[in-house]
Amino acid sequence: MRKLALAVSLCVCFAATSRAVAQADLSYEIVYSVDGWPKMSTRADGKLHAYSLALAAKPPQSAPTGAVNVQALTVVVPVGDPAALFMKHALEGRLLNTVLIEALPAGVPKPPSRAPFAVRLTSVHVSSVEFGVAARGTVSVQLQPSRIEVFTATQTSTGAMQPGQQFGWDIMKGKLM
Repeated sequence: MRKLALAVSLCVCFAATSRAVAQADLSYEIVYSVDGWPKMSTRADGKLHAYSLALAAKPPQSAPTGAVNVQALTVVVPVGDPAALFMKHALEGRLLNTVLIEALPAGVPKPPSRAPFAVRLTSVHVSSVEFGVAARGTVSVQLQPSRIEVFTATQTSTGAMQPGQQFGWDIMKGKLM
């Protein structure tokens, strides 16, 4: 009986470890949409593909009441029409109304109704566009929004997505929305 209990315990540990490793190895597809842009994607939902997304915020270093430093969000996109539109907005100094960027589980035939991670940017200034054409042409786009909203979701045991953390930050006012 003791050997059976030990074997069951080991199986449970291995299963838990493999599940944790599988979740850690989960890859994501990053997609985005820009309010007012023409349809340029072959995806059914019309969203455009991005290679990566980076967002950083730093709390005040000197005093707890100082201003939070929200750095420009960086999206790396393929060379093409969307990259050219980002460049055009940067050169003209025009604001983008809203930009929605989502991280969806990769390889899923039908994406969930709610992304595990999403960022909505409002009143967005395109502060930098940097082309890097090599074997895989990429464009690094830096976006500086006036407001940012972050949404998360978790998957239940039945596979349904349920809302997780959600908050908004008004960068101009330096406070939660």
